[in-house]
Amino acid sequence: MATSHEDRIDRLKRRIDFAQCPLCRSKETLSFNEHDASSGSVSCNSCGAVWNIEKGDPSGPAFWVTLQKPANNGLGKKVVGRRMPLAFWRKIASRGQASMLDNSRGTTVIKEVVKIRCKYCDAIYDISSGKCPNCGAPP
Repeated sequence: MATSHEDRIDRLKRRIDFAQCPLCRSKETLSFNEHDASSGSVSCNSCGAVWNIEKGDPSGPAFWVTLQKPANNGLGKKVVGRRMPLAFWRKIASRGQASMLDNSRGTTVIKEVVKIRCKYCDAIYDISSGKCPNCGAPP
């Protein structure tokens, strides 16, 4: 007896078991498509991310997942096109660690602060302020 397309999609959903989108963590916005018996795709209607799912071989992970399109806000750009085990994406989704996929790098700004003592009132202040905040005297 042939199984219906809906039955195959339900089976794919159960196997993939994304309870929520790994990137935006929204629930019940995932769409599943089956391409053939060994592959399919998952897309998030909330953030726009798209993953391809491939059945693995017996010696490795049961499923391989490749992020084809990152979230609309850019989250996931760092791993687009990289084939990862399904367990990787499940861990990201369950722990809310999508931020580790962010491709942006923080910029560190180093600012030197020079403090001086006011010669009139003895208050200590930042030289860049231009005058003593306590008495208004110039540096």
